[in-house]
Amino acid sequence: MSDSPDTSALLNAVVRTRLRAFVAGAFQELENKPLRPGEHLNLICHYLSAMENGSGHKRLVINQPPRTLKSFIGTAFAAWMLGRHPSLQVIIASHDERLAQTLSDRVRTIMRCDFYKAAFATRVRPDFDRRDFFRTTEGGQVLTVSIGGGITGHGADLLIVDDPLDAGKAGSGPEREQVNNLFAGKLLSRLNSKAAGLVLVLQQRLHPAD
Repeated sequence: MSDSPDTSALLNAVVRTRLRAFVAGAFQELENKPLRPGEHLNLICHYLSAMENGSGHKRLVINQPPRTLKSFIGTAFAAWMLGRHPSLQVIIASHDERLAQTLSDRVRTIMRCDFYKAAFATRVRPDFDRRDFFRTTEGGQVLTVSIGGGITGHGADLLIVDDPLDAGKAGSGPEREQVNNLFAGKLLSRLNSKAAGLVLVLQQRLHPAD
């Protein structure tokens, strides 16, 4: 039996306003199975929601081991933010450009799901839909880059950095120093507003100085 109009409107309102519900819906759509409960998921969504509404930190680092859905939540957060702020400019960066593009693909896929379209008016522009760079019909955009890649001329309201350092290189002092310098000197300079810009870093913690 299909949901009544009132029920559907309520579900859409919950998805629009509750990141945890949105993450669960996105996971169901992409993985075709329910998201199992996890207190760490609730906590991450709490901090990201506070980041969005201005009551929390504008700079957030989430350290989680592999296979704990930190990357999935990061991409779901980007899609949710574009729904709530359709003109948002997003940069997704990683140590590997292919990984960054995979994350961007997931953002795009979520935005094309029926549950997303029912809750939000934001759409991917069909005439500007590259794997490494797409725009929305409301002036928003998602650009993907490697940590060392070129991003001159592009700005961000939200910067998501997923695994900035290759796990196999975490023991190398020069590699850590290079990534830290690129992050501080290059990526952070892309924020459209140093005061209001949001920065989310998702990574394993493999070394005290990584």
